[in-house]
Amino acid sequence: MGQFVEKTGPCLIPHAHQSKLHLPIMKWTAVIFAILPLITWSQVDPDSAMVFQNDSLAVDSLAPGGLPGRVLTLAQTYLGTPYKYGSDSGGRFDCSGFVRHCYGSCRIDLPHGSGNQSQLCDPISLADVQPGDLLFFKGRNVKSNLIGHVAMVLDVVDGKVRMIHATTHAGVKIDVYNDSAYYTTRFVKAGRLKRQIIDCLSGQGG
Repeated sequence: MGQFVEKTGPCLIPHAHQSKLHLPIMKWTAVIFAILPLITWSQVDPDSAMVFQNDSLAVDSLAPGGLPGRVLTLAQTYLGTPYKYGSDSGGRFDCSGFVRHCYGSCRIDLPHGSGNQSQLCDPISLADVQPGDLLFFKGRNVKSNLIGHVAMVLDVVDGKVRMIHATTHAGVKIDVYNDSAYYTTRFVKAGRLKRQIIDCLSGQGG
């Protein structure tokens, strides 16, 4: 019987058997490292993947299972829901409460208030907006410099931006930004939620 090596764990391995163990261990190690990337990749759901550019959330309008797709799918189920100032419940909404509720359904806990939400976004060009991005406007007073309204970009077709939002006069509805003199004259900026904000508010941050 071969001599036993020192006890370094719960098992004792004879010297005579050590050389026989090396080759199988090396083979299995090589196999594990070869298949590990494949296993990791297979666990990624391409529909729920988020692509980040410039540290902000770049949405993929072709991935309905992704974050923006889920948010906007839910948003459209509330079409016609009445307006109520200060509300973010499923029964009535104000503009920022509507955005907060829809993103909250995907565990992104945005604050109430269009001005507060604008501070969590990186400014982007209106020409670069994608589904899920936010549009910020002045309120009723066009001379004011304060943000008083927010809408979500639903889609962009032939350069025309459709937005879904909670309005005081018609509740949750869809408008074409480019065709509305009311909103084009009150437009302040477009924004994309920052990557670190998404990670933090969804509990993914370190």
